[in-house]
Parts: sequence; C-alpha cells; structure tokens
Amino acid sequence: MCIWRFELKVIGKCCAVLVIALVCNTAVFSAENRVVVTIKPIHSLVAALMEGVESPYLLIKGYDSVHGYQLKPSDAQIIQD
Repeated sequence: MCIWRFELKVIGKCCAVLVIALVCNTAVFSAENRVVVTIKPIHSLVAALMEGVESPYLLIKGYDSVHGYQLKPSDAQIIQD
C-alpha cells in the first residue's frame, strides 16, 4: 500500500507540472506567432491541430516538387518573421 501512495503522489505532481506548463505555453503561443509548413500533408495535420487559433502558412504550394524547390525572398521573409 505504501508504494502505491508514493506513486500516486508522484503522478499527481507530474500532472500538476504538466498542466502549469500547458497554461504557460498557451500564453506564449497566444502572442503573434506564425507557423510555416513545407508540404501539404504536414499542412493538413498542423491545420487540424491549430483549428480555431490560426492557419499555418504552406510554403510549397500547388504541384511544386520539394526536390527542385528554391526558396524565394518572400518565403524567406515569412520564415524569418
């Protein structure tokens, strides 16, 4: 019984730390941050996660290939910001 109590206390403290970390991260991400993704499959996953918050910027649009893609100055500016 004593071991179980110890484990429950540790799990409870870990959960409390996790909740505090999530609340702090939410405050940080509520500032003006932009998410840039490279390809459509990643874009759809990230867009589903960010639903209702913001939409990610898709870097390689249309049927462009990731193998021959060259970064444009406008895309570099978006990544930098």
